[in-house]
Parts: sequence; C-alpha cells; structure tokens
Amino acid sequence: MLRFSVLGALEIRTAAGEADVCGDLQRTLVQTLLVSEGRPVSGESLAEEMWGETLPDRRANALQAHISRLRRRLRALEPDRPTSRVTI
Repeated sequence: MLRFSVLGALEIRTAAGEADVCGDLQRTLVQTLLVSEGRPVSGESLAEEMWGETLPDRRANALQAHISRLRRRLRALEPDRPTSRVTI
C-alpha cells in the first residue's frame, strides 16, 4: 500500500520505506496528482499548477523530467511493482 501524508511535510510511505518529496515543483506535482483522486490530469493542468503564469519555454520537457523523477522515486520504493503508479 502506498500512502501520502498531506498534512505537514509531504512524504511517500510504502511497506518498503518512506521518502520525502523534495522541492516545491515535485511537491506541487504530487499534490496535484493526489487531489485528482486517480482521474487523468492533463499536462497543461499540471504545468499550470507547477509554474503558474511563468511557464518554462520547454514546459513539456520540464514536466516530463519532473514526472520521470517521481516515477524513479516510486520505483525505488516499490521495486517489485509491475507498472508505474504514474502513467501518461
């Protein structure tokens, strides 16, 4: 089971251990995905939540990099999970 703490410091907890979610952009990414409650979230919506009106020039690449970091973090916590919890 994967658990997220959203009151206080944001961290990810699994049976294998826990990890902090570092950086404002990563925290915003995780929080945005959490409040979607498993519903799809568009890249445009994620970018708006993460950067607001100051979107980076190559926002698709920047967003993909942040999603990739989150996937790696989750994979490290759940190495036996057959598929990623974050899908495109």
